[in-house]
Amino acid sequence: GRNAETEKMMRLVILVAVTVIVVLLLVRLFPRFHAQVRRVLTSPFVRRILFGVVLRIIRLLIFRR
Repeated sequence: GRNAETEKMMRLVILVAVTVIVVLLLVRLFPRFHAQVRRVLTSPFVRRILFGVVLRIIRLLIFRR
């Protein structure tokens, strides 16, 4: 049903938010980790994947109704 879909989306959004927060905290606490994250983010492949995921989430949120 519709509610199950919405619930699944919300869970996904919350999961993504928690992941982002955890990564930000790790970056703050560990400078070595920070360098690694920056290296990962400068990789075009990873950036394309992240961009695709973000676009998909936005599209789902916009076109859900």
